[in-house]
Amino acid sequence: MKKDPEAFTIKIHGKVFDYRIAGNLDLDHVKAFFGEKYIVKELWSGGRHVFGILIKDNQELFLKL
Repeated sequence: MKKDPEAFTIKIHGKVFDYRIAGNLDLDHVKAFFGEKYIVKELWSGGRHVFGILIKDNQELFLKL
């Protein structure tokens, strides 16, 4: 049996994620997460990534996940 390469997995809070598997992120969840420390001006999905513009201390920051 062939084992998946660990380079494609991330472990977060006991969960294992494989970033080769496509899926849709809930942008409301992402907005809530970043909204705790930033003002979320805009978020959008582009392929396997989430992009956004966040504001902190009157500066606009670009986000790419």
